[in-house]
Amino acid sequence: MNITPEYAPVTEYKFDKFEGDRRRYYLVSGYFSKMPSDYMVKLEGSNRWHRVYTMCYSNSGTNYVVFRGEKLPVYWQDLLPSS
Repeated sequence: MNITPEYAPVTEYKFDKFEGDRRRYYLVSGYFSKMPSDYMVKLEGSNRWHRVYTMCYSNSGTNYVVFRGEKLPVYWQDLLPSS
């Protein structure tokens, strides 16, 4: 069985420093399921900015946005300036 995630269709992005206290997002185990990042994205079919979140339950995290009630992974190449 091949499972291919549907990535969030990012159309724009911006750096928007998260001003909250990140410590409150850690779980007792030291991991986290919804850590806000400093990035926001606009998605295809939406006019509003969505905060990019990270979930981490091992040595590496997964970045995602919540869009229409679903967690969609964000491909980090979409957040890098094109050269």
